[in-house]
Amino acid sequence: MDAARLTSWQNVPIAKIEEIVTEERAKGHLRSDESERCAICMCDFEPSDDGQVVHLSKCKEHFFHQSCIQSALIGAALKCPVCGVTYGQMEGTMPSGRMRVDLVPDLQCASFPPGSWLLSYDFRDGVQDDIHYSGNSRQALLPNTEEGREVLRLFICAFYRRHTFKVGTSVTTGVADTVVWAGIHHKSSAEGGATNFGYPDPTYFVRVKEELATRGVFYSD
Repeated sequence: MDAARLTSWQNVPIAKIEEIVTEERAKGHLRSDESERCAICMCDFEPSDDGQVVHLSKCKEHFFHQSCIQSALIGAALKCPVCGVTYGQMEGTMPSGRMRVDLVPDLQCASFPPGSWLLSYDFRDGVQDDIHYSGNSRQALLPNTEEGREVLRLFICAFYRRHTFKVGTSVTTGVADTVVWAGIHHKSSAEGGATNFGYPDPTYFVRVKEELATRGVFYSD
């Protein structure tokens, strides 16, 4: 994976770094013997680094040697190592499976209006990284509301980016090498509240969108 292709950065002249250092010292944020340094290798920027210092397009107040940030962004870790801003498209480790989405008019999630989305996931037995794993089937529910439809679109995106499930050990059955949830929480019951994986759960949509965001899945997708 080519980190340079996935990342948008701009070069920062050493003169600009020196200007920032002067301002930061004046504000008392840096001692007189401190300088701006690469947030990865922690080496001070030198005049010989001119043309090699970069600032990532969505980050603030920190800089890197271009070679350092390229090394840090290789592979699946497409996040700024300082502030965690995501670059490029992160992909999970979910094995091959199927996702089906149906709108069920008579199905009601707690106090939401009638009409709910039924999400059906199905995985067959398979092999991943030389590990033979057992398949699994799961279902989840979302109310057919504006926020429910927003989360549904995010769930579909997360599935195709392989973030929804993984091969691991089931926390409920103790079975190893099986397909399990990968940390994006779904509601499997129409009622019963948060303790029973159901509705109502007033903060659920906020929490699950935060879980999705950590994997680079946002509404703008």
